[in-house]
Amino acid sequence: MSFVLHLTSRAASGREIVRTRRIEGDVLTVGRDPASDIHLTDLEVTLHHAEIRHIVARVAVNALAAIPLLVDGRSTEHGEIDIARGGEIRIGAARIAISAGEEEGIIAIAVTRDGAQLEGADDAGKRFSLAGTALGKRPMAWTLALFILAIFLAWPIWSFTHAPAKLTDVQMASGYKHIDSSWSSGPLSRAHSSLTRNCKSCHVEAFVAVPDTACTSCHTDIAPHADADRQARAKPQPDGIAGLKLAIADMFGRDPGRCVDCHAEHSGPGAMPAVAETQCAACHADLKTKLPDTKLGDAADFGRVHPQFRPAVMTTPGDYPRFTRIPLGDPSARIQDSGLKFPHALHLSQVSGVARMQATLGRKPLACTECHVPDDSGARFRPVSMERNCSQCHSLAFDRVGGTVRTLRHGNAAQVIADILAAGGGGGGSAPSDRQRPGEIRATPVYSGGGGGAAMVRAIFSPKGACYDCHVIVQPSTPGGLNYRVVPVREQLRFIGEGWFDHAAHTTTTCGGCHAQALTTNDSRILMLPGISTCRQCHGGDTARAPQVRSTCAMCHDYHRGNGAPHALRSGKMAAKGGGRNADSPDFGSALGIRSRRSGRDERAPP
Repeated sequence: MSFVLHLTSRAASGREIVRTRRIEGDVLTVGRDPASDIHLTDLEVTLHHAEIRHIVARVAVNALAAIPLLVDGRSTEHGEIDIARGGEIRIGAARIAISAGEEEGIIAIAVTRDGAQLEGADDAGKRFSLAGTALGKRPMAWTLALFILAIFLAWPIWSFTHAPAKLTDVQMASGYKHIDSSWSSGPLSRAHSSLTRNCKSCHVEAFVAVPDTACTSCHTDIAPHADADRQARAKPQPDGIAGLKLAIADMFGRDPGRCVDCHAEHSGPGAMPAVAETQCAACHADLKTKLPDTKLGDAADFGRVHPQFRPAVMTTPGDYPRFTRIPLGDPSARIQDSGLKFPHALHLSQVSGVARMQATLGRKPLACTECHVPDDSGARFRPVSMERNCSQCHSLAFDRVGGTVRTLRHGNAAQVIADILAAGGGGGGSAPSDRQRPGEIRATPVYSGGGGGAAMVRAIFSPKGACYDCHVIVQPSTPGGLNYRVVPVREQLRFIGEGWFDHAAHTTTTCGGCHAQALTTNDSRILMLPGISTCRQCHGGDTARAPQVRSTCAMCHDYHRGNGAPHALRSGKMAAKGGGRNADSPDFGSALGIRSRRSGRDERAPP
């Protein structure tokens, strides 16, 4: 048996619309449930209101919701209609007419609504709505739009132009707030929290984007990232949606490259987020293509695309040291010259003469930390000092007058010569020539056959002499002269001016884990810096997962040339400034942290 449904509705113009549908089966469901065979939208109809079942030559109508139905004008919960004669069922405003179909075995059912559409959503629930008493949709929309403009545009503008720019403590305590705070996307970061009461310090003009001058008025030490023309050439040219956004921003005076493009504010009360690696990679991933003459290598991700480290190494010591960029990937080129002779392996050995001397003094063999002591920040180390680190084994005592021990003037060769000549003029003095225990004074002269103080001077500046063993000696300009000079020792405490390394963050590993050559070489010229492959054993790129450390550009680099520490350290414990000059800069030695041992003056720039 099949049912043929004729659903009749009426258009707004009054024209009737009839939709026909055929349903195979013996049962039809009626209700407000959209899955019903006859779907009625009246609120008077329950979800599962009734069913129409075919029984031989009749149809039985049953009320499922215990609500009486009108079957041929009679109120009942169970009724029957003869198919040949036909009949009518009334449910709410719907009229369901049942009759025999044009074909045998077909039951025709016509569904109409009294005086309205059958399935019109616009007036389905009019009898239960407030449409007759409330505003229409269009007037209500305009009313709400004007209300929003008044509260969130007109009032904030008035507040900006009439209210005080900076709230007093009394106003803050009373809960007073600028109404334009409704435009704020969130609280300021910890670095700018002091500006919470002074919006105009950054938003200097109404409806104008924050200018760079608002930032540089406080951040006076900020330097540009690079030459403006080269930086513009290196930037990618966006297209598509990104290009459209850039064009629209340009129309409203939002020039690209502003401070706020990278340093976004109102993102939360914590630390200002570091610059995303994708922003750096946008220029540096293919930098050599855009700037063929650049000396920088392409870099996009530390774990995958990053050039080998090229530290600026002192290759010529002295009063005017010379620095050379040396790629760490080339072992034959890893040579530095600080003017100091120091055999690392000999001092760190567990069985050398140094270790035996330590044992006779009741001490353990020397370790790296004996000389390399972290500074207050923990990021780097204090300069090594002869008096503090070396004199416990390399004594400079050369004479005793009564109970007073006389010592040589370390770092001043002319003064050393003068002291020895004064002490050894009669030929009875002695000069230090080899290692000795702390405080010990040699009783045997280092020379024989006379010669007085001159022989003592020659001995101390000759092989196995106290100065010769550790320093580079410049011989006298005239034969037989005594005007010996010592090449100044320049201790280089920083090798990469454009990058940053924090030793405090690497205390979980041993010194030899990165500086392995210190345990095997006695050549002080060997550069013991680790290459990028050593760092990649622990550090990955922006997408690295445990156990590797996720390392973005901002972890080691700073965007602003002239600042040595990256964003993470400057906004955290270091608040560091300075450094970061290139190897061609005349004061690059100061930027890298060069300390003159001759003068004792610390020429380092802040980290």
